[in-house]
Amino acid sequence: GLLEDITVKNCHINGGYYGLYIYGTSSEYVQRIVIDSNIISNQYYYGIYYYYVNAISTSYNKITPRNSNQGTNWYATYMYYNINGGNIIGNKIYSNNPGITNSLYGLYTYFIDTSIIANNEIRLNSSASSTYGLYIDYPRAVSYLHNSILVTGTSSNSRAVYWYTYSSNNYDATMMNNIFVANGGVTPYAIYLAGSYSSSYASNYRIDYNNYYSSGSIGYANGILPTLADWQSVVISDSNSVNVLPSFVDVNTNLEINDYSSFVVKRI
Repeated sequence: GLLEDITVKNCHINGGYYGLYIYGTSSEYVQRIVIDSNIISNQYYYGIYYYYVNAISTSYNKITPRNSNQGTNWYATYMYYNINGGNIIGNKIYSNNPGITNSLYGLYTYFIDTSIIANNEIRLNSSASSTYGLYIDYPRAVSYLHNSILVTGTSSNSRAVYWYTYSSNNYDATMMNNIFVANGGVTPYAIYLAGSYSSSYASNYRIDYNNYYSSGSIGYANGILPTLADWQSVVISDSNSVNVLPSFVDVNTNLEINDYSSFVVKRI
């Protein structure tokens, strides 16, 4: 029958293949889930796994993979068809395991709608073939605000943000006031818009007031965009973002910044 009104809070969930596995169906969504303020550690494959879930909140969790006997893939969060996605706020995700060699994901969101994704901190030091701090596909009425993402290491394909876009009015999101850094790897991008980004749908992709830094190219949208100016010439909504390598206090602890003066932009 229908699973509903489940809260998991202030727990330490250690080990296993999944930390939390919540599975509904397209005809019977799991309803009103709260996963807050937990330590979720040492999972083989997934920290939090949602499949056809309506969540109220998935917030303030600390999520890390295991350090040995790991799988080749790891997802801190996997959110698939998360309708009425609720708040995804203040999570801290950290991975520093070179044994994860295939793919590594921080926040994975596929067909999520009506959600605020804010103030999350994602630190991925990766040797995986593909590394994604934030993975987005099919967002609807989603706000990505005040998130900090740092991807380092030797990954072949490093993306602080990977967003699959469509020439369609069916999908839309706001992405503002974030810090996206891809510093290391073979082909790093701070922000990568895959699919068919079109300036005709710029109002559906409300991207602005972010900070991007990459040791390779700043971004990708229908082609490689090496500099911030190149990026802004294509992504026309993004006129106020900056290109700064932040001075982090200690990336082994958090993504607090020493000096914010470089991030001051003109007032809205």
